[in-house]
Amino acid sequence: MAQVVDASIAIAWCAPTQATSFTRAALKAVIEDGGHVPAQFWFEVLYSVARLERRGIIARVEADEFVHLLSTLPITIAAALSSSDMVRLHAIARHYGLKIYDAAYLELALRTDLPLATRDDLLADAARQAGATLFAP
Repeated sequence: MAQVVDASIAIAWCAPTQATSFTRAALKAVIEDGGHVPAQFWFEVLYSVARLERRGIIARVEADEFVHLLSTLPITIAAALSSSDMVRLHAIARHYGLKIYDAAYLELALRTDLPLATRDDLLADAARQAGATLFAP
């Protein structure tokens, strides 16, 4: 089954120190069944990759290889939200105490009825409270 994948999962595919059996299972599931992400996904991932590179955690060649690999995965990017949808997203973020970009993953999981793969405990708790399914390998 396809899943909504947040940036924390994708970054773990790039940074060996963050990889776990859970993040590897999420990658396998994306390869086999596809993934879904909100519009800001690439901004978050590329920002994080640049930080990893600047901090010397990954080399430039590793960053470039990861970005290329990620671009080849069967990931569907949701369309940007309208102004009224953003107001609704703001309400979700406020209700669950989430950052707006984390709320976008929750909103997408709820809207698509797909499981959410995240390493973020606050987002996972909010997903459970909202009735979303969490990815389970």
